[in-house]
Amino acid sequence: MNLPEGAVFSYSFESEAWYWPAVLASDPGKVPDILVAARVPGDGCYWGLLIEDDGSGEVRLDRYCDPEDLDAARAQAPEFFAAMAELRPRTLEDVRAILVHLGAADITLRERC
Repeated sequence: MNLPEGAVFSYSFESEAWYWPAVLASDPGKVPDILVAARVPGDGCYWGLLIEDDGSGEVRLDRYCDPEDLDAARAQAPEFFAAMAELRPRTLEDVRAILVHLGAADITLRERC
């Protein structure tokens, strides 16, 4: 990884977060996703990418992905993109396995603060 100093390669599995039922209540069409990010110590990130599972049998980047975030992610986390291309994950669990293998921190908010 070529992350900025102090950055943490991380992910959040939104459908496992304590607030997921509220998300679905306000947006019944919301599909499960994982936010992959280079987190800044404290609150924020250098870049973040949403990977969605729309039930089609393939995972994909969110169509509203910021091109600057995508460029930064490709430059700073090339191992992630190489693993995604090689392993061609079909589910978010497959993506999580790649992230765990690469040492990403799970920052999913499973309990209410």
